Amino acid sequence: MTLFLCPVALYAAPASGRVVRPSAHYGYRRMRADLTKLQARYPYTLRAGVIGKTAEGRELMAALAGAPGASRHVLIHAGLHAREHMTCALAMMQLERLLRRHVPAGFNFHILPMMNPDGVAISQTGCGSAKARAIYMDDLRAGYATPPRKEALAAWKANAGGVDLNRNFEAGWERVDTRPAPSGANYRGDAPLSERESQALAAYTTRFKMAATVSYHASGGVIYCAFGPDCPANEKSRRLGHAISKRTGYRLEGDDGTSSGGYKDWAIEKLSIPSLTVEIGDGPAPLAIEEYRDIWRRNRDVPYAVARWVKKHS
Repeated sequence: MTLFLCPVALYAAPASGRVVRPSAHYGYRRMRADLTKLQARYPYTLRAGVIGKTAEGRELMAALAGAPGASRHVLIHAGLHAREHMTCALAMMQLERLLRRHVPAGFNFHILPMMNPDGVAISQTGCGSAKARAIYMDDLRAGYATPPRKEALAAWKANAGGVDLNRNFEAGWERVDTRPAPSGANYRGDAPLSERESQALAAYTTRFKMAATVSYHASGGVIYCAFGPDCPANEKSRRLGHAISKRTGYRLEGDDGTSSGGYKDWAIEKLSIPSLTVEIGDGPAPLAIEEYRDIWRRNRDVPYAVARWVKKHS
């Protein structure tokens, strides 16, 4: 795993005109191009780099906004589920808002905007590689998918290998209600952290002492804020969840015992980091672009709300 950093100073003047603009198919190439533009515009407050590669060769990107030496770290990631790619545009717009306004003093924000670019490409194009098409045919025979293929692949949730990355973390992984083989959704993988994407996300998280993490998913308009009955970080996660629920208007949910193997679950159980899963939107994923205005209104200042909570409780 590598993270290439550009030279960093303490201040960059804001520039006019937005770089990141949401769309119904905000994809990998657009995300990479926008990161390049943002890094050129804000060379003193943004460091961006590669933290891994997917099976199909796409780079997993991390953007770090803040001043060198900041003692508090917050991680926000998006696009772990392929069909939930609207979260990628949201994370990138949050990053640009932090850069245009200001990063809270003493904080570094780690934005990982698209953690499943292979899957996002499958969902957005509705075609995918030969392997994805073969997995679709297996799903069709098993009754997990229906024709036409393009519509089924648009609803693809997994990575290119047919693994649900948010069921691939070592937190109750053995209890995951899983399909028996690679699938467009709901297959946990052969072992915890079996996939390049989940490995990269876990390794990056442990490189820094994260004060909080936020995982963006879609949809449902809900915030999940705990894991298991007795994890030490559950109470702090609930308090953080209340703060973000107040800001977004999304309802807060605890752990009903049916969800395991997720990144948020792992961060809470294994690392004792206050962590949330935030489900944006109301309709089925992929979300319609018409929902984005309300999603942005609710979520644009979530990084600042997290920073306020961290300062108050750490």
